[in-house]
Amino acid sequence: MSRPTDHLVRTASIEAGKLDLSTLSGLSRLGLDLHRLAAAERLTVPAGSERFLYVLEGSGSLQVQPTAGESTATLDSGDFVTLAPLETAELRTEQGIVILLGEAAGTGSGAASP
Repeated sequence: MSRPTDHLVRTASIEAGKLDLSTLSGLSRLGLDLHRLAAAERLTVPAGSERFLYVLEGSGSLQVQPTAGESTATLDSGDFVTLAPLETAELRTEQGIVILLGEAAGTGSGAASP
């Protein structure tokens, strides 16, 4: 990277709390989106491909609904969670949270909905 400023993204100006990092970086096969949720917001992640969430900052709770049962996990900065293809999830936050949401290669990104 010859000029770091060429790759700098000012996330404070993100509209709707989402930034498609795959398109921005040109690395579309990664399927990465950055989501910024304000206090009391939620994000639904529907079933599909294998996915992962990485918490950049903030905290929240992730409710996962696999085919047999349901589980909830408390997430904090630095936490990493993987989701199987058949699992759906809902992320809720009381204080606000910023996450990277990724999908397995070749499945596209942007599956999550607010």
